[in-house]
Amino acid sequence: MKSTKPDRYELNTYIFPVYVLLIIYASLSPFTGWRIPEGNMFHFLTVWPRYITRFDVLINILAYLPLGFLAALSLRRLHGGALILAATGVGAVVSVGMETLQVFVPGRIASIPDLLTNAAGSLAGAVLAHSLGSSSHLIQKLVLWRNHWFLSGRIADWGLVLLGLWLFIQANPSLPLMSVWSGQIFSSSPAYFDMVLTVATLLNTLAFGVLLSTILQPARPLLVVALISFSVCVVIKWLAAQALLKPEALSQWLSIESLAGVGYAAILLMLVLRLQLRTRIWLATACLIAGIILTMLNMGSGLSATVLRLFDWRHGHLLNFNGLTRLLAELWAILTLPYLLVLYRRN
Repeated sequence: MKSTKPDRYELNTYIFPVYVLLIIYASLSPFTGWRIPEGNMFHFLTVWPRYITRFDVLINILAYLPLGFLAALSLRRLHGGALILAATGVGAVVSVGMETLQVFVPGRIASIPDLLTNAAGSLAGAVLAHSLGSSSHLIQKLVLWRNHWFLSGRIADWGLVLLGLWLFIQANPSLPLMSVWSGQIFSSSPAYFDMVLTVATLLNTLAFGVLLSTILQPARPLLVVALISFSVCVVIKWLAAQALLKPEALSQWLSIESLAGVGYAAILLMLVLRLQLRTRIWLATACLIAGIILTMLNMGSGLSATVLRLFDWRHGHLLNFNGLTRLLAELWAILTLPYLLVLYRRN
């Protein structure tokens, strides 16, 4: 029987535009107070800044390396130097657009070094994608592994992207584990148990588990995969806390409320898995809607100025990182609801 070669790049159809949107948000936030610059808006192309920090160079390269990599996967009809040049060009065009628009954003500084380092990151990503595609079978093995554990098709790819976004949200250690907002203003000894935060964590964790069950291959052990996913979230939180938070705030993300919410969700998930797929979808939808309502009612919790005091980060980009992860945390449920609707209609 002839084997079917898996599509290496189908998942990239979703990942690439999502990553471009993340770049746009990180480059142009905050989206308020924009003003028309005085003089020539392209003046930054003629001036070399006095100071260039190694950190900014590294961040620019690392931010655009995935963009060049994903662009190269999207341009798979090209080969060799043409592929690398085209993918690097995509990154350079995005960079030029972002740097030009930053002229209108208060507090943002457009510069030639940013353009060059962004292009260098795109070039590195394009070369890496070309190298993996031409000299190894790593991508092929990853696709085979993906198809071994998860359902094939665009709907499953959509679900995987949503799960990936959730893991990215966990990189913000000021957010409680498996939650999307801080229930309390930071304190080394909280004065009360926040039941609302526990319920919100339960709802998010249960929705996460149900989402995972909709894309996993039927023969795979869901509880084991759910435990692995939860462990990955814990590791991401712990590493981010070690790197970003002050010593007295290292355990802020591991609150009693979040642990209780995750524990109750794990118990309920074992019962929910016995239900039919459509029933599980309805339940996940109800959890997401309830979570959205709780988030809206608690938008005032964890003000930005208070949250940023948790961090011990002496470099730039912290405000953008915090804002991006918190925005995604608040939007994740809204982005997941259309997925559940499409999945329900197909079953």
